[in-house]
Amino acid sequence: DLPSTSELAFGLMMSLLRNIPSGFDHVKKGGWDYEPFVGHQIKGKTIGVIGYGRLGKIMCELFNGWGVSLLGYDPHEFVTTARGCSLDELLEKSDVVFLHVHVTDETRGMVDNEFLSKMKKGGYLINTSRGELVDEDAILKSIGSGHLKGYGTDVIADEFGDIEKSKLVEMSRFSDKIIITPHVGGMTIEGQTKAYHWAINKFKDIS
Repeated sequence: DLPSTSELAFGLMMSLLRNIPSGFDHVKKGGWDYEPFVGHQIKGKTIGVIGYGRLGKIMCELFNGWGVSLLGYDPHEFVTTARGCSLDELLEKSDVVFLHVHVTDETRGMVDNEFLSKMKKGGYLINTSRGELVDEDAILKSIGSGHLKGYGTDVIADEFGDIEKSKLVEMSRFSDKIIITPHVGGMTIEGQTKAYHWAINKFKDIS
């Protein structure tokens, strides 16, 4: 299985923990002061992965050798490459939380004020699944209060609407605590090539 989406999630985490985008912006403007961009290392952190399907499993495997503690939560799958635990325990203990779940009636809007309040203070949230999982107003409120330290996402709630009207996108222009990419998780050369060949072979099978 191609790890493209999970790799992007890893990159979003690194960008937030090490302040990579804002540090680069500083240099592009002629600066060379490291102090505002001192971040966090991954080693020693507790990583929580919500959803233990294909991408959740890959996410856990990407942390091999990084010296982290891995927690996993999935009500429908047995977690093997992380320590399985309850959602509340995962949120309470994790320094970084990754969302790798499908949108269902059960998960739509799952990241709300209550969810975020249960997260460890100063934690980071990474979403490469779907924007519908998240109450973006709750994200902005939690970041504003200082409880959530950063949100990295490849998706927003209304991707087919007017992006300029997104409050999350608007805030990202002024805050280095929010990083947004344009739903590019699975869009790698390798991933698209594999999808292309799969489609061609499928067409051959039915023709």
